[in-house]
Amino acid sequence: MDIADIQFAYCTEFFIINMKKSTTLSDIDRLKERLMRLGDSVICIGDLELVKVHVHTNNPDKALGEALKYGELVNIKIENMR
Repeated sequence: MDIADIQFAYCTEFFIINMKKSTTLSDIDRLKERLMRLGDSVICIGDLELVKVHVHTNNPDKALGEALKYGELVNIKIENMR
């Protein structure tokens, strides 16, 4: 793959922990849907204890902002794939 073919530049990964009391499993599904609008290669899986998130996006700040609505973020890794 040529780097010019990369549509979404930033591989963004993190965990969500210490969920807010109001967070539900449906919220995790909604987060995944929002992340899919921000990029591709989306993984958003977990439960109310821990959620693993992976997304290729041009706006890692927006992905992090969406996730912060549900709990604390740890092990944040953002890599420029270009």
